[in-house]
Amino acid sequence: MELLKMDQITKVYPNGVKANDNISLHVNRGEIHALMGENGAGKSTLMKILFGLEDSDQGTIEYKGQVIKLSSPAQAIDLGIGMVNQHFMLVDQLNVYENVILGMEPHKGIFIDRDKSIALVEEYANKFNLKIQPKDVVENLSVSQKQKVELLKVLTRGSELIILDEPTAVLTPQETSELFQQLRLLKDSGYTIIFITHKIKEVMDLCDRITILRKGKTVDTIDVLGATPEQISKLMVGRDVLLEVDKEDVSPGEVTLEVSSLSAYNDLGIKKVDDVSLQVKKNQIVGIAGVEGNGQTELADALFGILPIDRGTIHFQGQDITGYKIAKRRQIGLGYIPEDRIDTGAAVNLSLAENLIADKIDKKYRSKFGFLLGGKIKEAANQLIADYNIVSLNSDQSMQMLSGGNMQK
Repeated sequence: MELLKMDQITKVYPNGVKANDNISLHVNRGEIHALMGENGAGKSTLMKILFGLEDSDQGTIEYKGQVIKLSSPAQAIDLGIGMVNQHFMLVDQLNVYENVILGMEPHKGIFIDRDKSIALVEEYANKFNLKIQPKDVVENLSVSQKQKVELLKVLTRGSELIILDEPTAVLTPQETSELFQQLRLLKDSGYTIIFITHKIKEVMDLCDRITILRKGKTVDTIDVLGATPEQISKLMVGRDVLLEVDKEDVSPGEVTLEVSSLSAYNDLGIKKVDDVSLQVKKNQIVGIAGVEGNGQTELADALFGILPIDRGTIHFQGQDITGYKIAKRRQIGLGYIPEDRIDTGAAVNLSLAENLIADKIDKKYRSKFGFLLGGKIKEAANQLIADYNIVSLNSDQSMQMLSGGNMQK
């Protein structure tokens, strides 16, 4: 039985970008339905329309047999539609339970019933194996834990249809496996899930059916059972794709990065990096493994100069960079892509050009009087857009208008 029917949905932004072009999506009750496509295919825009975050220019939405017109997320929530966005909508300074009940606070007289609020969060967290403590402050949580808070917000508001916008983009493989267990539990409990992704293996492992978008259009809807990765990838990109490539063995070269007895404390005064030593050689990819919250993020922050070092040394290409500022580390060739691409990795309200050259403001982009040279900045940004195939209207486009995958690029 179909729970949701979206037909002939079209969305054109004021800047001329046609994000959705006559798209149709039909979702059955009780299934996990994948919405797939390359970066910029229109997946997130379509779901923002369903959740009332965006208006469509044409098309109809039918939910539970009734034609609906959504102009706000509040309307969607009232109808039983919930969404976990790529960009979490949490108040970092509040506790987990305060974020979950925000706007629907239970009261005891004129006061918020704190005990009832905490009990509500614990009930849903335990029921769906969401390992989270209601009293924890959100700003101290990892990205995957923040995602669980968002999922709790959706569940406690009575959602029957849950939209997950590229939920695994910010997760480790272990965290992804845990999320899938939780989603299967939700499906078994009668929930319907729309799972936005471009990762074929995840869809094959988790989903029942797939709707594939390409360049803002619906290409096809197919059953996962019987589908092949080659078939799905061809539908996504419009051509045959080689999923395995041959590569030559590469021997590690000289030591590029050497960390010796490194220790560092987080903002709460807790030692998160304790006497860590490691070497990274040229031509190597070195993985830092561990259960979330065991210092991986803090180690990266310390290496890049964000987190102060308590003791130990860092050598990069033979130089002792332990005391270097972040700008100096960038200058000598050290780069950092943080786990949270939106809050930490990008200035979403600025243009694509401004983001691309933010860490490169040197003399070649300035006049002799110190003013920024807009022409040279755009030229450099356009070259990077071309080199990395970033799907955008132009370098003046706001960063927040990009899809998650293009923002990551």
